[in-house]
Amino acid sequence: MGNTARVIVVADSENELSHLIEVAQARLAQLEVRWSRFIATSEVSQLNTALHSVWTPVSDDTAMLLHYLVEAFRATNGAFNPFLLPALIDAGYSHSLTNNATVSLPSSASWHATANDLEVQLTSSGWQARLHNGATVDPGGMGKGLAADIVAEQLMSLNARGVSISVGGDLRCIGTPGDAEVWPVHIEDAEHPLRIAASIVIPSGGVATSSTHAKRWHVGSDMQHHVIDPTTGKPIAQDAPEALHTTTVIASTAAWAEVFATALLVSGEKIGTELLAFFHLASRVVRTDGSSVETASWAQYATTPIPYQENETI
Repeated sequence: MGNTARVIVVADSENELSHLIEVAQARLAQLEVRWSRFIATSEVSQLNTALHSVWTPVSDDTAMLLHYLVEAFRATNGAFNPFLLPALIDAGYSHSLTNNATVSLPSSASWHATANDLEVQLTSSGWQARLHNGATVDPGGMGKGLAADIVAEQLMSLNARGVSISVGGDLRCIGTPGDAEVWPVHIEDAEHPLRIAASIVIPSGGVATSSTHAKRWHVGSDMQHHVIDPTTGKPIAQDAPEALHTTTVIASTAAWAEVFATALLVSGEKIGTELLAFFHLASRVVRTDGSSVETASWAQYATTPIPYQENETI
């Protein structure tokens, strides 16, 4: 994870609002400690560095995350692939871009693993998980989206009237925004973050954007990005005919919006759009030449872009 979060809560009183904000902060911090691959003691790191085929105890939160990762891999035919961490490190993303923390993996780690190489089971003493055949897991964007979903739903269970949570740009809106019926969402231009690329309104649900411009670094004189092609183990090529550099998806939750935004970016425009059409999801893509296109269903959410507003932008 290692991302900033923005939390908007609508409550009936100032005291209730303060309590709900404290709950959100504590819960997000807890999920970060459990899921970050840049924290050596996190449950994800402990699972990745355990001897393979040895069961590792995990919390309810992490068991949920792992189930989501497997479901996402299968739903997207591997376009969303949480098993590519060794390839990501080989591409140069071995250090956190926020605090320079490092991550190390066993020499046996392989990016060729699949969902069949991850097992999760519930025992009398709690959840446990294990990996096979050199598999490792990287929560990546799924961790951001699922964290937003978990916290938003928890705050609603504690009597919030409405919640909007963005974790690293993965947004979940639920309930009422106060004096309106829908939540405004302003989507940044990935190449020019102070510009609004598109504006939408959603009654409830998730929105996520994936882009090759989001995380970049130099390897020698070459610029690399964090979106790995699961067929090559390399950052996705930007010169292919169907190549995209930014994708935005609207879904029922932030986690699934993130999954399909990534799958669309990885698959390319034709195959990715067909995948989203199967699940009846609205999307907007930006091609590598700078042109953009939306699916027909995007129009029901679209509104006129307005000037930059930091608190409501993803």
